[in-house]
Amino acid sequence: MFICASLTDAIDRRASFSRHFPSKSQFEFVDSIDGRNWSSHYADTYCTSSFVELRARQSKQNKTWANPAAVACAMTHRDKLLKEAVHRDAILCEDDALIDQKMIQLWQQQNIRDIFRNIGDVTLLFYLSRSTIRVSKIPLARVGPYCIYRVTDGEVGSAVSYYASSVAADRIRSLQTPISATADQWQAFKARGAISNINIVFPSPVRLAAFESHIGYGGRLKGNSITVRALRVANRSLRRWRGKFGADVQFE
Repeated sequence: MFICASLTDAIDRRASFSRHFPSKSQFEFVDSIDGRNWSSHYADTYCTSSFVELRARQSKQNKTWANPAAVACAMTHRDKLLKEAVHRDAILCEDDALIDQKMIQLWQQQNIRDIFRNIGDVTLLFYLSRSTIRVSKIPLARVGPYCIYRVTDGEVGSAVSYYASSVAADRIRSLQTPISATADQWQAFKARGAISNINIVFPSPVRLAAFESHIGYGGRLKGNSITVRALRVANRSLRRWRGKFGADVQFE
């Protein structure tokens, strides 16, 4: 099962996510917690004191990665997505994920789901990094045209699409009660003992849809018109060429 978190009014996003699935039985939506209109004070009531202090410092520096909407996003992962992962094998997604049909087909096979479960921890199907991600030279497993590698060094982010084992999901949920990090601070979860390893699927079987971020990320381009989406795609391509978008993976 692919489980996708999406705001109830995100009709275009839901249509975009579901378009690649041959059957509606292969995915389901859960309603995201909407923090777009939350005040900082209200968002703070759901956070640890240390994260409140961090959010305040970031806000003074005009950084938005820990804004109120990002707190709601972390709560959505904790209360909607990871809660499901505690009880069943699922690939957890945000609604701007575009899943390759090969990966969708592979996930229907029990032996493929067993591979992810046996590897354990967290395996990212989509990932971003500002620096080179270094991974084990020998893959942990081969899954069709993809391989799963263990991250050995480098900051890796994004919670757009990932698998979390039952144990990892439960531990991250505990660590995030109250919210102590954004949804994709995998290194923080590892450092604090929720997971032992971070893994990635390479090449990534997921692309990012060209929608405006619901939580205030993504630069200056605003709106979801056809023209703006095209500009957003072009901008990502330029940033990828410059090494500022995507992930450079090095095998060691």
